[in-house]
Amino acid sequence: MNTVAKKIPLWAVRETEIVIPPKRTDIEVDRLEDEAVFCDPKNGNTYHFNETSLVVWGCCDGKTTMQGAARRLAVHFDVDFDTALDDVEELIELFVAFKLIVAAG
Repeated sequence: MNTVAKKIPLWAVRETEIVIPPKRTDIEVDRLEDEAVFCDPKNGNTYHFNETSLVVWGCCDGKTTMQGAARRLAVHFDVDFDTALDDVEELIELFVAFKLIVAAG
């Protein structure tokens, strides 16, 4: 039987302290009450994100780990750590897909 292993992003390995890549410095963020619009000047795209995304975006400094961001979310929104880590992983994947941050490798 020929099976293809699904490549798991490095940041999805929960036992490992993975540092979140830094955000691009040219991304413009217009904050509204509890959401924000991110503008990418390279391609003209805009992205609408909620308050959870803003907290995670603040962790995209090249120093904060996925777990550290999850702890910050858990405290900020009074949710359990696993739920917060799920949210962080999902948002980092979106940020990478939209090229708002650049994952190494």
